[in-house]
Amino acid sequence: MSWRVVLFNFDGHPPPDELVQGFRPRPMGPPAYVRESISALLCDVDWSDPSRAIFDEGEYTMWLALPAGDVVDRVEVEVVGGGNPVPALSHLCQVNGWFAYDVGERVFLDPEEPRASGWEASLRVPKD
Repeated sequence: MSWRVVLFNFDGHPPPDELVQGFRPRPMGPPAYVRESISALLCDVDWSDPSRAIFDEGEYTMWLALPAGDVVDRVEVEVVGGGNPVPALSHLCQVNGWFAYDVGERVFLDPEEPRASGWEASLRVPKD
């Protein structure tokens, strides 16, 4: 089972307690800038497809997807594997002023916490 999060820009300000209908994320920047921001912090990110990256840490793999367009307003992340991706995601967010939204749990991750309940729940789901 995979774990899905979405990275949003809040310019370092705390995110809202919940996402409301009509939420409009702040721009993160042009696609090239967002790719550089990610690659500077996650070693060996594969951007063979400029709209989708693969980061294989060994214990887990992240797929990062950028929306089409001239300005990126979110990065969609899917994680598989048994390792803990939360520290890498937290670091990526803290440096860039972004926050990670756990799609399954419908909460923003606490950047100070080294674990996330949604990630841990995805590990408990039996594999087919």
